[in-house]
Amino acid sequence: MLLLLLAANLPALAAPPTAASLAATDGPVGAALARYLAEPGADPRVCDRSGAGPSIPGIDEAGVRAVLAAAKTGKIPAPTAEACLGALLRDPRAAYLTGNELVLVLAEAAARGGDGADTLLGVLADRPADCRLDRDIVKRTLARVDTKLARASLEAGEKARLLRLHRAIELEAGLIDGAAATEARITAEDKVGRLAAMAARLPEAGLREVASLRLRDLRIAASPFAVVRDAPDAVRRALDEGGVYAVDVARHPVSAARWVPGPQDPSIVRLVQAAETGRSHLLAVLPDRTVRTEASVPLRPALAVELEGVEGPLALCGEGDRWDPTPCVAPSVLALDHPGAQLDGDKLRLRNDLVVDDVVLLGRDGERFLPRLMVGGVAATGLDLVLHFDPVAPLVLSGTGPSRPGPDLRVDLVEIGNGRLFFGVQVLETSTRYAVVTARHDEGFQVVSRGVRGQDGQPGHAGARGTDGSRGAYGSCPSGNGGNGGNGGPGGAGTNGSPGGDGGNGGNITVVLDCESCEALRPIALRRVASQGGAAGKGGAGGKGGAGGKGGSGGNAASCSTYDASSKSYRSSYGTSGMSGTDGAAGASGSSGADGRPGTDGSVSVRLRGD
Repeated sequence: MLLLLLAANLPALAAPPTAASLAATDGPVGAALARYLAEPGADPRVCDRSGAGPSIPGIDEAGVRAVLAAAKTGKIPAPTAEACLGALLRDPRAAYLTGNELVLVLAEAAARGGDGADTLLGVLADRPADCRLDRDIVKRTLARVDTKLARASLEAGEKARLLRLHRAIELEAGLIDGAAATEARITAEDKVGRLAAMAARLPEAGLREVASLRLRDLRIAASPFAVVRDAPDAVRRALDEGGVYAVDVARHPVSAARWVPGPQDPSIVRLVQAAETGRSHLLAVLPDRTVRTEASVPLRPALAVELEGVEGPLALCGEGDRWDPTPCVAPSVLALDHPGAQLDGDKLRLRNDLVVDDVVLLGRDGERFLPRLMVGGVAATGLDLVLHFDPVAPLVLSGTGPSRPGPDLRVDLVEIGNGRLFFGVQVLETSTRYAVVTARHDEGFQVVSRGVRGQDGQPGHAGARGTDGSRGAYGSCPSGNGGNGGNGGPGGAGTNGSPGGDGGNGGNITVVLDCESCEALRPIALRRVASQGGAAGKGGAGGKGGAGGKGGSGGNAASCSTYDASSKSYRSSYGTSGMSGTDGAAGASGSSGADGRPGTDGSVSVRLRGD
C-alpha cells in the first residue's frame, strides 16, 4: 500500500515526442525536435514544411543547436540528420535560417570532428545556392580550418575532412583551391560539380556568370542527347531567350506520348451534380483518398513524349534554368478535347462549371474519365482515370403557398449508353428546366411533383375565468356569528379550434421515353417519377375552458361580553365563523378543429418519343 501511495505521488514521465505532437506545438519546437529524431523510426520529413505530412511549425537557435549536437555525437542516425538539416536549409521561413548562423554552426561542428562530422559536411556542401555565408564569417572559419591544417600531427582522415570543409565554404570568400578566383581559373575547370558550386557561391556576379556559361557549355558537350550536342549554338540561344531548350516538333515530330501517374497524382474523378441549378463540378481524389476541390492533373513530369530522331522520352518544359540544356517539349504543342477538362499551361484542370450537355457526354464514357489529350497531333495514352458519379438527391418540386398544387411536369428520360439515364425536367407553367444524369441502378434519385401541405388550423381561445365569491360578513354581538362566503362563479367555455387546410394535389406528369429497349425502361420510369399529394393540415386545438371562480371565505366570529348582576362580573361568549362558499365549476373546453384532407396524387403517364 505504501508503494502504491509513493507511486501515485511520483511525477509522470514525459512521453517521447512524435511527429503529430511536434506539428501540434504552438511555436518553435526547440530541443524536442532533436529528441524525436533520436527515436527509432523517426521520420526526418517533419523538418520539411513544404511536404504534405505533419511537420514542425518553426525552429529556433536552441532547436538547431540541439539537432546539430545530437547529429555530431551520433545520437541521430546520419541519414536522418542529413535529411532534416537539408530540409531546414531549404526552408526560407525557418526563423533561425534568415542569416548565416546555421551555416556557421555547421562549419564549426564539422571542423571539430566527431562521428557525425561527415554528415554535417555533406549538408554544408549541398546547401541551396541562396544559403550563403557573408565574407567575414567565411574568413574567420577558413582561418580556424587553416590553423588546424598546419598541425604536424594531423591524421590523414582528419586532414581530408578539413580540406573538404575548406572547399565547401572557400568559394564564398572568392577563393578557388586557396587562390583568388579568376575568369581564367573558372574557364579552365572541367568538373561539372565544381562549376555548379562556383555559379552558386562566388561573391562576384561577373564570375558567377562566367561559371554559369562554362557549366552550360560543358553540359551541352556532355549531353546524352545528340539533338543538343549537334546544335550547341541553337541550344545556347534557346537557353538565353527562355531558359529552356524546347525541341522543334516540326523538325522532330511527336511519335508517341504517355502519361505515367506519380504517387500524388489523382486516381479518381468525382462528378457532383446540382439538379436544382443544372450545373455540376468535378473533384479530384488522390490515392490517399484526399479530395481536391481546386482539381487539376499535373502533366509534368508525368507526361513522357517521344520525338522522331531524339533519344529517349522527353518531359514537358518547366521553369527555366539557363545552364541546363536538357531538351524538353513546349506545353504549347498540347491540345485537349474533353467536356470535363481544359488545359492550363502544363496542367489539365478539371472544370467546375459543367452544364448538362457536358455531363451527358461524360456519362457516355461510363466509369472512365478519358481526356482526349493531343501532343503535337498524337493522342497521349495512359490518361485513364476512374469516373465516379456521386449520388444525386431527389428533385422535389412544389407550389409556392399552403395547399397549392404541385407543378405539371414533362420528364424526358433518355438512355445515353453505359447504363446511364438522362432526366430532363421541364416545369410547364414556368418553362423552368432541370437536368441530371444517373446510373440505372441508382434508386435514390426521383423526380417528384408534390402538393404543398395544408396550413394547420388556429387553436381556439381559452374560456374566461369565473368570478370569485364574496367574503362572508364579520360576526357582531349579541350573536357573534360570522356570515357565510358567497359561491364562485363558473368558468367560461373555450372556443373551438379552426379546421386544418387541405393538402395541395400533386401535378400531372408526362414521361417521354427515348430508348432502344423501352419495355425495360418503362417500369424504371414509373419508379423514378412520382406525383404526390400534399399532407393535410392539422386542425387547431380547442380552447381550454376557463377555471371556476374561487368561493368566498366565511366571516370571522365575534367575541361578546355580558354583565351578570348576581355575580357582579362580565361573562364572555364567542360566536361561530361563517362557512366558505364553494368554488365555481370549470368551463367546458372547445372542440379541436377537423384535420384537412390530404391532397390527391396527380397522374403519371408514360409515352414513347414520337407518339
